[in-house]
Amino acid sequence: MAALTQFRPGSQTPPVEADGVRALAICPGFVDTPMASSSSLGGEQMIQPADVAEVVRMALRLGATARVPEVLIEIT
Repeated sequence: MAALTQFRPGSQTPPVEADGVRALAICPGFVDTPMASSSSLGGEQMIQPADVAEVVRMALRLGATARVPEVLIEIT
């Protein structure tokens, strides 16, 4: 996956795209999950798992004519 995420908008597309494979790098900040429990941030200072899940659902609903190579999710 790391090699596929090195492609940025405006650059050449990943070679596997010709095979119908699309890659999306979802880059959230800290997400309020057990994995982030060692952080000094409180849950109210983190992105909520439901918000990340909504981005995944959006990407899965995209048609074959659209490609979103990267999504950056930040806390408000």
